[in-house]
Amino acid sequence: MAEAVGFEPTCPCGQLHFECSSLQPLRYASVYKYSLLGTNHIISSQPRYDHFDTAAFLLPLQLNYYAITFCVLQGLFLHSGHILLRMKTVYLSARLKNYEKALSLAGAALAEVPERADALLLPGGGDMHPRFYGQAINGSTDIDEGRDARELALIDDFLRTGRQVIGICRGLQVLNVYFGGTLRQHIAGHSRIDGADRLHTVNSLPDLLRELYGARFTVNSAHHQAVRRLGKGLCVLACADDGTVEAVGHKTLPVFAVQWHPERLCGAFAQPGTADGARLFDALLR
Repeated sequence: MAEAVGFEPTCPCGQLHFECSSLQPLRYASVYKYSLLGTNHIISSQPRYDHFDTAAFLLPLQLNYYAITFCVLQGLFLHSGHILLRMKTVYLSARLKNYEKALSLAGAALAEVPERADALLLPGGGDMHPRFYGQAINGSTDIDEGRDARELALIDDFLRTGRQVIGICRGLQVLNVYFGGTLRQHIAGHSRIDGADRLHTVNSLPDLLRELYGARFTVNSAHHQAVRRLGKGLCVLACADDGTVEAVGHKTLPVFAVQWHPERLCGAFAQPGTADGARLFDALLR
């Protein structure tokens, strides 16, 4: 077969290289015969791709890829609201099972040593020795001075390294003393009744608690001590109807504490009509 040297065939519309809007890339697969200097020359019958629109061909594939990727990511974000957002690792100053279960429910890991933790959690427990705030014992019970000193040192270590400190019940009181505040060693109307947590309402200021639960909500109560003089830099975030401080935060440091027990208001311990403790742990530790 003779070769057509230096010859460029034309399509039926008179355009070179199949650059004709009436043609599709794979339309001309038949044999074409052209005359060059009186000689018949056969041009290959293979399809021509001189003007194959690659961008137009790949566009649907790209759109499908982006759509699939978006759906996968959306599913991950929506799955229980916990994917792709790492929970903080928490060090418990006292290893208590109900706190461990509540943190596990929230998806937070426990650190075995404080150096590996993102946050310190000071749980509930016995009374702090009043000598740490300049008073003699006058109603305080179940005192553990070793724990008092250890938790004060932990607070100092975490805050010096810019890490978060969370207090629950006794933990709020320890934080208040750390910042120079004092405690009322015995109050009525907030302790447990026949071994069960008391329930009462609290009033929140415009802050995290109001965002989570509204201006007025119900919590549990199991304490007989409370804040007297507020520690330096702390601000009250919620109070009971009788004026008892129920939540505090620090104006500049990553400190937050509540007087109630959110670990006993979540999971199997959740009570209808009360503030869901799991929501608070999620907000603080995510």
